[in-house]
Amino acid sequence: MTDRIVLLIQLMFLVGMILLLVAAFFAGSADEKKHYQSILAREEALNHIMVVPVKRLPEFFSTRELVLGSVVMSSNKFTRMLAAFRNIFGGKVHSYETLLDRARREAVLRMKEEAVKLGANMILNMKFETAALG
Repeated sequence: MTDRIVLLIQLMFLVGMILLLVAAFFAGSADEKKHYQSILAREEALNHIMVVPVKRLPEFFSTRELVLGSVVMSSNKFTRMLAAFRNIFGGKVHSYETLLDRARREAVLRMKEEAVKLGANMILNMKFETAALG
C-alpha cells in the first residue's frame, strides 16, 4: 500500500510540474504578445525620430545631449527549459531571439522617448551592447 502512495505522490508531482510549465508557456506568450503590441504602437508614435549611424557629430547641430535606453529583460521558466533542451540537441532557440529583439527595440524606444523630452528630432551614433547577467 505504501508503494502505491509513493507512486501516486510522484505522479501528482510530475503532473503539477507539467501544469506549471504549460502555465508558464501561456503566461509568457501572453506577456510577449502584449509587449510586442506596446512596442508597435510606440514605434508608430515615435517614427519621426530618426536614428543615424554617424561617428562624428556635425558642427551645425544646435544642441547635443546624451540619451540612454537601458533595458534588462529575462526569459521565463518555459523558455529556459526549452533552451536547455536545445543546448542538448542543438539548433536555434527562437524564444531567445524574440527576447533579444524585444529588448533591442525597447532600448531604441526608450532613447527616442528621452530624445522627445529633450526636444530632439534625431539620434546619432547609436550603439547596442548585450550582456548575460548571473
